[in-house]
Amino acid sequence: MVELKSVTKRFKDFVAAEDINISVKSGEFLTLLGPSGCGKTTTLRMIAGFEQPTEGEVWVDGKMVNNVEPYKRDVNTVFQSYALFPHMTVFDNIAYGLRMKKVPKSEIKNRVEKILTLVQLGKFAYRKPDQLSGGQKQRVAVARAVVNNPKVLLLDEPLGALDLKLRKQMQVELKHLQQELKITFIYVTHDQEEALTMSDRIIIMNDGVIEQIGSPNEIYERPKTRFIAEFIGETNIFEGNVTGMDDQFVFIDCGGQEIKAPRMFGNDIPEQVYVAVRPEKAMIHSVPEENMSVMKCIFKEKIYVGSVTKLIFTLPNRQQVMVNETEENRGTIEVGDQFYISWHPKNSVLLTS
Repeated sequence: MVELKSVTKRFKDFVAAEDINISVKSGEFLTLLGPSGCGKTTTLRMIAGFEQPTEGEVWVDGKMVNNVEPYKRDVNTVFQSYALFPHMTVFDNIAYGLRMKKVPKSEIKNRVEKILTLVQLGKFAYRKPDQLSGGQKQRVAVARAVVNNPKVLLLDEPLGALDLKLRKQMQVELKHLQQELKITFIYVTHDQEEALTMSDRIIIMNDGVIEQIGSPNEIYERPKTRFIAEFIGETNIFEGNVTGMDDQFVFIDCGGQEIKAPRMFGNDIPEQVYVAVRPEKAMIHSVPEENMSVMKCIFKEKIYVGSVTKLIFTLPNRQQVMVNETEENRGTIEVGDQFYISWHPKNSVLLTS
């Protein structure tokens, strides 16, 4: 449905997006994820037609649209600011685009009423935007965009202005709406949890380039770079030197303690590598566990964050390691106690950069 072929965007000496290659399937929910300034919004704006690529081609539904005006592309955009007309009712805001296209009045009424029901705003049809909550305004903005039956809906941080609880609720509602309408969604966010919750696939961007494309599970469980491992969720990163390998694992010396990680790069493995381990994959024991990757440590502190309690340990080289508290170790740990952190080698992720 959407393709970007070797797309680059330069602003004088600044490269906002470089050699971007994306292929978006029809009906897919694709998310562009990354920190501020990584190029995700610039990429979205090139699809919308608000920016022209310096190099490369933008295709929508089998047609190259580099020189096509935004309003002539079969895409609609939802912004964080909503951009609703304050003097119009909810019904008129949603109907505006259809009226500009000279759609018959009877059809406008049917389409607007249908979409109002879909976004659960039927009883708010004749209210003004200043009489709505943030979540309701957001639904109106989405309804106004999808009532035109676009091939592609572009969403630029549409939930950024909402509070946490409402944002989580709207994530689920947006995903259900996308599945019902079967419209291709391309979504921009810097919120990792939002991307993992909603997406069929995620594109991780950093400094204007794509670092990884994959399903939420692939991105979280098998990040390709240290940046991705640290950006998505929480993780422990160990730096070490490769000392050997067998058919399954690479052996890494991390400050005098040896750990194992699955081979992921054939034989082309540099001497210095990083190993990522998620806090929920690690366990603590009073004695070393056999057939596990094990690191000796000292308990430092406990951090309660509601849904989970994080246990912080210090390695002999003073690096801190995080492990999630479990029923087995709850209330049995004192500051200064010595423990062994262990995890199954298959839960290590080997990173070369």
